[in-house]
Amino acid sequence: MKREKRLFKPIKLAILLTIAVVMSVGCSSIGSEPEEAEQTIKVLYYDEASFYSQYGTIFSALYPNINIEVISTSVIPYEEGKDMDKPVMELIANEKPDVLFLGTNQYKQLAGEGNLYDLDTLIAESKYDLTGIAPGVVDYIKSLSGGKLYGMAPSYYGKAVYYNKDLFTKHNIPFPEDRMSWESLIQLAERFPAHEGSEDRTYGLKAMYSKNLLSLGKEMGIAQGLSFVNGTSKQLTVNTDAWKTVFASALKAVQSKSLYWEEEQAPAMVSYEDYLLRDPFISGKVAMVIEGYPFINNIKRSQAAHKEKVVQNWDAVTAPVDPLNPDVRSNDSIFELFAINASTTNPEAAWKFVGYVTGDEYARANAKSAYTNPIRMKYINDNEGHNLQAFYAIKPVISLFDQEMSKMPKDFHRKLSDHMQPELKKAADGDQSVSDSLDTIQTSGQLLLE
Repeated sequence: MKREKRLFKPIKLAILLTIAVVMSVGCSSIGSEPEEAEQTIKVLYYDEASFYSQYGTIFSALYPNINIEVISTSVIPYEEGKDMDKPVMELIANEKPDVLFLGTNQYKQLAGEGNLYDLDTLIAESKYDLTGIAPGVVDYIKSLSGGKLYGMAPSYYGKAVYYNKDLFTKHNIPFPEDRMSWESLIQLAERFPAHEGSEDRTYGLKAMYSKNLLSLGKEMGIAQGLSFVNGTSKQLTVNTDAWKTVFASALKAVQSKSLYWEEEQAPAMVSYEDYLLRDPFISGKVAMVIEGYPFINNIKRSQAAHKEKVVQNWDAVTAPVDPLNPDVRSNDSIFELFAINASTTNPEAAWKFVGYVTGDEYARANAKSAYTNPIRMKYINDNEGHNLQAFYAIKPVISLFDQEMSKMPKDFHRKLSDHMQPELKKAADGDQSVSDSLDTIQTSGQLLLE
């Protein structure tokens, strides 16, 4: 799962946001509590500088009696192929931070081991509002931790299909609709004329950065509730009829030349606005793209800088779903959570921090952030009539793919992907059929597993 990219983050944003928040809530009940004795909590986070930029400066201004000591996970050296969760768990055991900033796998592990504080009582006592959170988010978090709530997410990363209404109208193609399947979305993309070599041609859909069959096929299969492995029986399920159909559709899409591909490259030294103009959807070369909510800010900033050169008339529909289960989506909507260590000696102060940075006041201040979806629904604002509900209409669920892969050794997914890539490339290059590629992967991949 990948986090939304955060390029060119303005350093001044945190300073301005802090001033605005302190001024707006300084006289509220949050900022005018009776003076309390000083307390100290330890917070596990990436590093101290990014913590204070994102959360700590604002919180410290509102709660001056609570001192924060950041326990940085950046001290752990990264090693390719190494289980990075293990040293994090060792750091938690040694330093005993009160508040933990965790990835979903880490959260799931600690909750399963009984190492996280049950938040129900704290939520009830503080009258913390759960009802305003995006639909399905709380249930998603509970599904990671056996039905109990041990953490809250500060951010939400729902995706949708952005589409250029003018391009659809120009080519007399019907607009996309909510709850389309990947198959339907690709068929719509294929209706745009593909003129090989033409500089002014229109592509139907921007695909992933890397042009490979594995990435597209896996994305389509996960949306349909498929998995590469049965984690309980430790059996590969790569060559099923369902996967063969998915990869055949993905191959057809690649060969249709209706998809726009680009290799990720370090940008040249240009302004941020010029960098954004390189995006083929923003510049009007692509009719559809699957992106997160923050992409709206990219469009607006480009419109302000380049006016007629960029997409003007756009809207959004929900990201592709499984036609048999269209009201849920197996997507990467929650990446990280704040939780409280079960061994904390100061749960009230720890909850003041967690409750604030995942609560209503912080959400209001952060609603116009360029990097995340507003996690609380009342801060979703649009004066131009765009279908922003597309980002929230489908509830997030843990994919079967992730459920089954979580039962496997930590590095198995990476090893299997490395194993699948060259075989599927043969299919993409026309050297063998998709079915033969998957049959080969099934046999050799099972040996790899065993």
